[in-house]
Amino acid sequence: RRAIFYRFTMPNHAYARGYTDGWGDELLATCDDAQRSVLEPPYAPRINRATLRVGEDGETVTAEVGAPRDEAKVEFDRQVFGRPFF
Repeated sequence: RRAIFYRFTMPNHAYARGYTDGWGDELLATCDDAQRSVLEPPYAPRINRATLRVGEDGETVTAEVGAPRDEAKVEFDRQVFGRPFF
């Protein structure tokens, strides 16, 4: 139950994503984009969160970033935090 609450926490309660280590590169390397977007911890969509979109056929699912962050902000985070997000 805790995992469901954690995954579906409202984004404003878990704004950034730098506070968590995630699932590990080994597991995520075996996932496609849609699976990876579901496994990500909660964080605000404006921090380049991919969301799932269902295609017109009702079966095709893709992971898309709605509105990517400005590249200057991403570069700033790389310089300050050592990764493209805070």
